[in-house]
Amino acid sequence: MNSGGDGTISRAKAEELLMSELQYSRERAQFIVKQFDRNGDGKLSTKEMERFRNSVKQTLVAFARIFSKSKLAQNDAKVAVLWGLWHI
Repeated sequence: MNSGGDGTISRAKAEELLMSELQYSRERAQFIVKQFDRNGDGKLSTKEMERFRNSVKQTLVAFARIFSKSKLAQNDAKVAVLWGLWHI
């Protein structure tokens, strides 16, 4: 996931991925990505992407604990996508 050719991904591309893969609204995607662009350069560096990935993993652990026995969660497309991100 290197849209910048320099080990970075643009904020716009990261937002696009959140909107397309997780059906986030544009506003929500922009808010989330902005939180991880710590130096404000408009790109996510490898380190910033790693922080994002770790945050997603922590969220997934919480989801797994809460919903591990829930049939609703097993059938929820968003949870399935998030579960897939666990293995990034």
